[in-house]
Amino acid sequence: MTLVRTVKAGLAAALAGALLSGCTGSTPPPGPSSTSPAEPNVLAREPLPTVAEDFTVMAATGDVVWASFPTTIAPWGNRLSLDGGATWSAEVPRREIGFAVGHRGRFGYAGGDDGAGVPYAMDPAAPTQATPLTWDDDGHIVAMGVGGGLTSTGLLMTATAMGHVDFPALPSTAGRASHSYAFTGDAALVLRISATGGGHDYAGVVDTATRKPLGTLELPRARQHVVAGSAIHSLVAGAEGLRLCRQPLPSGAPACQLIAGGDHSGVPATLYQFGERSVIDDPAAATPLLVEDGRVTPVALPAGTVRWAGEGNGDPRRPLIRSVDDKGAPHHLRVEEDGGTTEWAQAPRRAIGPVSLDLTATTVLITWPDRPGQVEARRFARSGFGQVTVLEGDVPGVAATSGSRWLILANERYAVYDDGRQVDHLARRPLALSGPYVTCDDGVHLITGRRLDADGVASFGSLVARRVPPSKGDGRRLSLRVRNLADPREASRTVGFGGDGYEQQPIRMWGDWVGTTLSGPGDHAALRELRTARVLERPGRLLALGDGVAVLGVPADLDQPLGRLAVWNLTTDEITPLPGTSGGSPFGLDGDRIVYATDTDLVVRTIPGVATTQPRLLGAVGAGRATADEPLILAIDATKPLINGTLTISDPSGRVVRTLPTPAAPAGALHDLRWDGRDDAGTPVPRGRYRWTLLATAVDGTGQLVNVTGTGAAEGTIDLG
Repeated sequence: MTLVRTVKAGLAAALAGALLSGCTGSTPPPGPSSTSPAEPNVLAREPLPTVAEDFTVMAATGDVVWASFPTTIAPWGNRLSLDGGATWSAEVPRREIGFAVGHRGRFGYAGGDDGAGVPYAMDPAAPTQATPLTWDDDGHIVAMGVGGGLTSTGLLMTATAMGHVDFPALPSTAGRASHSYAFTGDAALVLRISATGGGHDYAGVVDTATRKPLGTLELPRARQHVVAGSAIHSLVAGAEGLRLCRQPLPSGAPACQLIAGGDHSGVPATLYQFGERSVIDDPAAATPLLVEDGRVTPVALPAGTVRWAGEGNGDPRRPLIRSVDDKGAPHHLRVEEDGGTTEWAQAPRRAIGPVSLDLTATTVLITWPDRPGQVEARRFARSGFGQVTVLEGDVPGVAATSGSRWLILANERYAVYDDGRQVDHLARRPLALSGPYVTCDDGVHLITGRRLDADGVASFGSLVARRVPPSKGDGRRLSLRVRNLADPREASRTVGFGGDGYEQQPIRMWGDWVGTTLSGPGDHAALRELRTARVLERPGRLLALGDGVAVLGVPADLDQPLGRLAVWNLTTDEITPLPGTSGGSPFGLDGDRIVYATDTDLVVRTIPGVATTQPRLLGAVGAGRATADEPLILAIDATKPLINGTLTISDPSGRVVRTLPTPAAPAGALHDLRWDGRDDAGTPVPRGRYRWTLLATAVDGTGQLVNVTGTGAAEGTIDLG
C-alpha cells in the first residue's frame, strides 16, 4: 500500500530532515532557497544533504591515533593524527590492515596491499619507514604486538628473528579448551589464553626474545580476558555480581574488584581495555562504567545515544568510544576522568546526490539513496520550492513524468499518479511518457495499458516513431517513420540519419524534432526536424529532448574526466555546459527549466531562449457514454500550463452545441472535463460523431493551444450513441 503525506511550505525543511536522516549522519537540504544576483538564471539552489564518511580507530597510543577512513578521503584508506584527532596528517601506504595495536608511542600491525598481511613495527613520526618483522610462513597472523607477531602455525616473529614457539601444556584437569593469543604492550611476552569448561581459564606465557615458556597462569573463569600493558584483565560475571580482575605478568595473583552487584549470570557484559583504564558495557547498568585507579564512575553519554562501543587497541591518553545517536549520526568520544565525554573528532561529510530527478511544470520529483522507499515530490514555482509531498511504501524511484502524470515503480509494478494521487498501475516497464502515451519495450501504449503500436520506439504525444528496415546497401543507416495515431488520415513522414553510426541511446522526440545518439567516430547527438529536414549534430550523447532544447552528456575534458551535462539551444545551435555536473548526473527537463545536481547543490535554472513555441496538444483520453448518468470524462494533456478557457462541442454539421468553461491547468493537464451529452439548453443531442475543440492560452504568453503537429486547432472526436 502506498501512503501520501503532505505538509505546508513552512514545514518543508522539517519534513526534508525526517526524509533524509536515515543514512548515517545525513543532513537535509533547507527549505525554500534564494539565489544571488550573480546567478540570474538560477531559480533555486540549495545544498545537498550530507552523510558522515565515518572512520574506524584501529589503534591509539597517547595522543597518536591511527584510523581507517573511506578511500574517498584517504586513498590508502588510513591516516594518522599526532594531536589526538585535531588534525590528520600522513597516510600509511598499506591498504589491507589487519591486527593493529598501540603502546607507548609506537604501533604494531599486520598489513599489505596484495592480499597478504606482513607484520610491521611503526614509529608514527615516520610511518612510511615502518620496519617489517622477520617473516617467512604460510600461516596467517593471529596476534600482533609492538615489535612481535604470531602466526597460526606457531611462528613467533620479531624485528631480528623468528622461530616456532611451544606454549606450556595445560593442566590435565583443564578439559577441552578454545585458544586466543595476545602480546603484552611492549611485546616482551606472548600469551595463549585458554578458555575452558572447568572452574578456571589459563594463560600460557612465553618470553618473546628467547621463545622460552615461562609457565602457565591460572585465571578466573571469565566472560572475557584482555591483555593490556603488562597485565591480564578479566571480566567475571556471576551470581555474586560483575567483577574486574587484574593479573600482573609474567606471574602474579589476580586482584579482583566488584564493579556491579546483583546476579550477573548470563549477562553479556563487555570489557574495553585502554592501557590500565577499563570501560565496561554492563547491560544491567544505565550507562557505561569507567574503571580507573580503583574507582568505578558512570560514563555520561551524549543525549540521544542509542548504541556505543569502545574503539581502537592500545593505550590512548583517555579511553575512546564510538556512539551513534537516534538520528544515525556517529560520534567519536573521549571518556574523561569524571565520566564526562568530549567529541574528539568529527567524521568528514560528503554530499549525497539524488538517485533520480524529474521535473514537471509544478513539481520536482526526487529519490535519495538513503530513503529507497520514498519519493519526495516538491511543489515548485518560479519563486522556489513550496509544498512537499512524500510518497511512502515500496517506492524506489520515478520512471517517467509528463505534466501531472507520474509513473513510479511501486511493489514491482509501475504506479500511475495524476496530480499527486495514485490512480492506476501499469504492468509494463515504461521507457518514456508523453501525455497519455507510454513508450515501453513492446511499443507505444495508452496510459490505461492498451497497446496502440507494437513497433513504436518513441512518441511525442500521439506522434509515434517506428524504425524503417534499411534498404540494401544502407548498412547501419537509421531511418524512422513518424505517424499521428490521433489522425490516421495524416501522411506519415520519414527521416534518415545517414552515415555508418548506429544508435547508442533511445530515440527521443519532441515537437518537430526527433533524435538519437550515433556512434563512430565518437558518440554524437543527431537531430532531424520533421517539417524542414533540418540536420543538427553535436559531439556527445543525447539524453533528453524538449521544446527547442536538448540535454547532452558532452565529452570528457581535463577538468571533468566523466564529461558533464550541457544544454543545447536548437534555435541558436549553442551549447551551454552545466557547471559542477558529470555526464551521469540525474536531471529533469520541463519547458525552459532544468533541475540537476552538482557535487554540492541541487539547482533549478532557466534556459534562456527556449520553449518559445505555442503549447501543443499531446493527447486526450475519454471514458463514459455522454449521458446524464454516465457523463463523458475527457483527460486532455498539453505541453505547457494553460489559463482558463473553453471546450466547445460541435455536431456533425460543425454547429457548436455546447460550450463548457475549463479551469486553469498549472501542469498543462485537464483531466476531469465532463459532458453529459446535452446542448447548452439542456436537451440531449442525437447520436453521431461530434468534435470537441479546446480553446486555451499558454500561461507564458506563447499563444493558443494547437494540435500535436502545431498546424491546427487542438481538437478531437466523440462518437455518441
